[in-house]
Amino acid sequence: MPTRILKRSWLALATLALAAPALAGDGEGQIYVTPAWEFVDDDKDRNVEDTNAASITVGYAYTDRWNVEAFAPTASFSGLGVNGQDHLELGLNGLAVFKRDSMISPFLLAGISNLGKDFDNGNDDDLLNASVGAGVFLSTSDRFAFRLQYRHRAELGGTEFADNIYSVGLQFA
Repeated sequence: MPTRILKRSWLALATLALAAPALAGDGEGQIYVTPAWEFVDDDKDRNVEDTNAASITVGYAYTDRWNVEAFAPTASFSGLGVNGQDHLELGLNGLAVFKRDSMISPFLLAGISNLGKDFDNGNDDDLLNASVGAGVFLSTSDRFAFRLQYRHRAELGGTEFADNIYSVGLQFA
């Protein structure tokens, strides 16, 4: 059941994914792009089923240790006795990257985002969220790495839902 929010998100995802090789860098001072698949283990109080999501991340390796990145995952949830909902999250993360030059580079992340929710009944909602997480870059070459990540997202104010998000992506870096 695609809505206008999901259609725009998929268009943006496709555009960035196709542009990824042109945006890719290879280390400190470079831009990277990561299209990813996510599994969202949502807060049970949302009354929706866990779901898969698509995500795009565009980042900058600010120094050998620090990255900043913008991310935009989108997901559609089926309701459990209530309306389903579509989510579009727009946010910023800071990453502390360890052993950037090795084949396996772990990282910690902290971020803030806005989670826009479009409900099947026509209502919508936007809430501020905070995230913390960890992951690892598994380098396959100078330009590419697999990105495995866990992120815990908590809404700030309102209903205060908390979700666990697992993702796998291919980073052009």
